[in-house]
Amino acid sequence: MGPMTVGDNGRLLLAVDPAGAAVGFWSGARAEGVVLGDEPGAVSGFALRVGSADDVESFYGGLFGYREISDPVLMLDGLMLDGLTLATVQRTGRLGGARWIPYIGVEDLTATASRALEAGGGLVEVPQMLGDLASMVVRDPEGALLGIVELSL
Repeated sequence: MGPMTVGDNGRLLLAVDPAGAAVGFWSGARAEGVVLGDEPGAVSGFALRVGSADDVESFYGGLFGYREISDPVLMLDGLMLDGLTLATVQRTGRLGGARWIPYIGVEDLTATASRALEAGGGLVEVPQMLGDLASMVVRDPEGALLGIVELSL
């Protein structure tokens, strides 16, 4: 879909990458960008779930210059640009195909998962380590996936 203008805010393009993951591209009309991150309630990361043979670097590298890296210390793969890892790459087929999953920071992983269940959601993945942080994936009542990651405060 798109590209399309979104009010005075910028332009949006929705697409599907070669692995089959839906992805959105945004070009903001203002320079402020994301102003809150890595705090409880804010975006704290993104994970691209793909199959083992999917070539992530050629698509995202061709568009933006990302390199796929493997970090043996944190035991994760990621997409890096200008020395910063901007997303993790998780090679798995457990969640029904390729997809991007946003991660939201929380103070207490267990309490947040309990609230998600009470609100009609479901637990998709038990707690696991995402780099050096504990995380899990929940499903909202409509079926959308959301990662939650416990932040060290």
